[in-house]
Parts: sequence; C-alpha cells; structure tokens
Amino acid sequence: MENQPAPPNKPPYKLFSIGQIGLAAFLGTPLPGMWMLSANFKRLGQKSKATNMLLAGVGLTALNIVLALVLPDSVPPMSVSLPFFIVVWQLARMQLAKPLSEHAANGGQIDSWGKAIAYGVAGLVVFIALIIGVIMVLPE
Repeated sequence: MENQPAPPNKPPYKLFSIGQIGLAAFLGTPLPGMWMLSANFKRLGQKSKATNMLLAGVGLTALNIVLALVLPDSVPPMSVSLPFFIVVWQLARMQLAKPLSEHAANGGQIDSWGKAIAYGVAGLVVFIALIIGVIMVLPE
C-alpha cells in the first residue's frame, strides 16, 4: 500500500480532543481541562480566547474550592465536582467542534491521552494541596 501524501495545509501542531479535555477536568478540577482548551486556542493563533479560557479555568477552580470548603460534609464530593466537569466538557464541545473538524480535515493530529491523564492528575494534586493549605490557614 502506498503512503498517501500529507494534505498541503497540514498543521504542524497537535490539538487536544474534547474527550481529553473532559477527562482532565473530570480527574483534576476545571483548571487542567480549561488549560488544555486554552492551549488549543493558543495553537490555533487565538491568543485572546486562550487567555479567556485560562482565566475561566482559574475562576471555576476557585469556585470549586470554595464550595468544597463551605458545603456541609453531608453533600457528596461528586455532586460538587460533577457540574464543573460538565461545564468544561460542554464548553469544549461548543468551542472546539468546528476547529477540531477542520484540524482533522487538514491532516492535523490529536495530542496524547497520556498528557491528558497527567494534566488531570497534576490538577488534582494541586487542588488537594490548595484545600489543605486553606484549611491550615483558616481558624478552627
């Protein structure tokens, strides 16, 4: 079988898929998912959108931390985290469907699932460290 030539407009970069962004947000808070969404827009040359996505990720994660600290222990942690995951995943779906389709049509590749998992786990570690830090600072 012959190798097919690469499309003439093949992007030199890889993008994160909607599933990868969702996985990172599910594993590690909104921040890693939104960081990956931001990275996609940066690679696509949309710097302003990239900045907005990153700032939204910081805001969503801060809100997640506040809710984790103020809600009573009777509220299951998943009921706090799940809505944040859904927001990030839906935002990725709305923002990336067309760019990812064009990227694939031009022969562009998807980034590594291993990176998505690593970013998600790193986000979880940072989240836990922040929660512990805040708990240690707050008066009893």
